[in-house]
Amino acid sequence: MIAFTDDEPGWEATEEQPGICYVPIELKDKRAVKTFGTGERDKSYSRLSGRIAHWDQIGIPSPAEHPPFAHALIDAGADVLFGHSGHIVRGIELYRGKPIPYCTGDFY
Repeated sequence: MIAFTDDEPGWEATEEQPGICYVPIELKDKRAVKTFGTGERDKSYSRLSGRIAHWDQIGIPSPAEHPPFAHALIDAGADVLFGHSGHIVRGIELYRGKPIPYCTGDFY
């Protein structure tokens, strides 16, 4: 499992300071590309590869950027993407047979 957030960029871990795994939900961002690249590599350690997304779109029923980003994670080898923190329950999609609960509200 790899957990990341698109919230609080000021808390991002760097070479100089500890912090969180901050990944902007932008397909071409270097941090996103690095996250996509971990999917298949995970398979050498485990049968399943999962991602946990702390999305920052509070109360928005269906943020438009989430599906393309979630699909890219699955396409890159993740077996599940578990979204949370939007304070709202959003739908669950099966993409290529893999579950994507976009937001489970405050359940994490």
